[in-house]
Amino acid sequence: MTRERLQVLAALTACVCIAPSAAAGAEHPTPLRTVRVATVPVLREALDDARPGDLILVADAVYRTSEPLALRRSGSSEHPIVIRAAHRGKAIITGRAGFLLQEADHAVVEGFVFEGAIGTAVKLYGCSHARVTRNHIRLREPVNGPKLDWVISKYDGERNRIDHNLFEEKRAHGRFAYIHHHRRHDRIDHNQFRDHSPEGDNGKESIVIRGYFTTVEYNLFENCSGEGEIISVKSIYPERPSGDEPLVVNTFRYNTFLDSTGTLCLRQANGCLVEGNCFIARGGPGFTGGVKVYGDDHVIVNNYFEALTGHGHFAPFVLMHGDADIDYDIAPERYYEGMPSEVTMFPRPNRVRIEHNTWVNCSAVELGWETDTDRPLATRDCVFANNVIAGDRGRLVKVMPGQIDLRLSGNIVHVDEEAETGVSGFPASEFRVAEPGAYPAMGRQRLPFIPPITVPSITPAGGTFTGSVTVTLALEAERAEVRYTLDDTWPTLSSKRYRGPFMVNESITVRARAFFGDGEAGFENKASLTIMRPRPADEPTAVVNGLEYEYYEDREKQWWSLPDFDALKPVRSGAVSDFGIEVAQGSEHFAIRFIGFISIPRDGVYTFSKRSNGGCQLYIGAMLVLDNDGLYPHSGGWGRRGSVALRAGKHRMTLLSFERDYPRRLELHYAGPGIERQRVPASALYRTARADE
Repeated sequence: MTRERLQVLAALTACVCIAPSAAAGAEHPTPLRTVRVATVPVLREALDDARPGDLILVADAVYRTSEPLALRRSGSSEHPIVIRAAHRGKAIITGRAGFLLQEADHAVVEGFVFEGAIGTAVKLYGCSHARVTRNHIRLREPVNGPKLDWVISKYDGERNRIDHNLFEEKRAHGRFAYIHHHRRHDRIDHNQFRDHSPEGDNGKESIVIRGYFTTVEYNLFENCSGEGEIISVKSIYPERPSGDEPLVVNTFRYNTFLDSTGTLCLRQANGCLVEGNCFIARGGPGFTGGVKVYGDDHVIVNNYFEALTGHGHFAPFVLMHGDADIDYDIAPERYYEGMPSEVTMFPRPNRVRIEHNTWVNCSAVELGWETDTDRPLATRDCVFANNVIAGDRGRLVKVMPGQIDLRLSGNIVHVDEEAETGVSGFPASEFRVAEPGAYPAMGRQRLPFIPPITVPSITPAGGTFTGSVTVTLALEAERAEVRYTLDDTWPTLSSKRYRGPFMVNESITVRARAFFGDGEAGFENKASLTIMRPRPADEPTAVVNGLEYEYYEDREKQWWSLPDFDALKPVRSGAVSDFGIEVAQGSEHFAIRFIGFISIPRDGVYTFSKRSNGGCQLYIGAMLVLDNDGLYPHSGGWGRRGSVALRAGKHRMTLLSFERDYPRRLELHYAGPGIERQRVPASALYRTARADE
């Protein structure tokens, strides 16, 4: 089934749900006083002495902190306290702590870069009407390090806003943003969340919502694959629903999820509106999901899902079973204290409406759950109506008959080529199967609102090259200009304006953003271009097929990332024919170092990838080519890729790997000139021959 035949927008996979200027909000009022600071001590003094209407203007510099930069004073709606970088992206907060706004109402943190090992960039503790806006947050965390949330809205208060920020490259446990139990009417909007990996245990969601009446809208989530839940909603409003008009407890609308493992999970929640979101996968290994539902009175309407590959807990859509019903008679303060898990870990779905959604070329939409002793209660009084499901391969719908109380009506299944509907036993009033090649018009009409594309394209989109590269930027939006940087900083209005293709002769990261007439910006795109001379081969003289290995055991079960191999003593060592975990002999917590040579058939750029549930690093010579440290249990074991330019011949190679608990495997794949991506064959692996060989 081609996309042309489906009449799906060709540009949808590059689209993000954002209206650049409509939701940006007014700029701050004219300050009553401007306080200019250029050092950490002076900044602290300004915060201690802050008064309503202050603009604390922070000069371009690097500010190294040892303690939080604390504001404990409030502004007002007419005269907020604004802490602003003099030039966006030029005031850098690093060191050991970021900003702490404590009971500081009507305060703003704007325009900073947060990097280093700060832990948390901004803490909003007991604040109302506070705002974190237009910051670039990229903290340098150890892989699977301590659990750290980057922006926290916590304790009593209401109407804080986290908007127009770039969050990227989170590697430790914790979230990009966390809304605490006692919060009300907080808003997370127009942010870009990118590159949350590697996948690990619980606690690596991109966002956790525990407050009430939170709105998450117009955000872009790209490669947010920290765990099985991209957004986790743990917010049960303790009042029993009444009347015909549903109570909307939390709202998730007009967000775009690209290439992200996991789901928007309504985990311990009721009254969520999930509307107009796009969930899209653009190819590549791993499981990508959509929406997972527990709890009562949700409305899931007008969302679009394309090319998602997950199943079960990672399905394009899954209506779960539960272990109990929400108990609205429990003392309300127990819920306000944020303790729904003591009532039920998995509240069964009741009165959930799933209507006017579209799935295109996804794995099966799953309605119901297999019998499970942990979740024995099936859904009750739910509606699945007027949805469109289309695909050309696999099973499109999976319904658990006899286990769910689900009213079906008006759904259309469009099947083509090798697909199986999964609904052959249902009447046409519940699931109508469209003729091949006749894409139902309702799907086109019911697609969510698709606003203008605001992400510039970068060509090439990244990679490794052996010579100069011509870079082209493009944007499909009117009344906009593209600005870009080549020094890995976030583009601002003062960055260089794109006027035509340009050539680069050295390794750089290109970052590009669109800016509109009102000064607001779209989301950013980036491409890392590596230019290198091909590495010459080592050409050892006395080699045989195989690899040397050293095997180490984690007897204390403490390894969440690769250990320091040089500080350990191997349990055993020897020779093997290939990468693999057979030398572990059934152990679950271990690490292996493989040493040898890889034979490269011809000059060119080679891209390496791994498949393992534990982490690994690949060195060719002394160069770290592939860095996949951490755990990867949810994406089929696939992680990042790495590329290197190599001359034909044999190259020294070291592969470090570890495993912890999860199903164990280790595969190294590569692709290069004339080689489609495949597992590196044993015939291409060599080790130094022993004296007796």
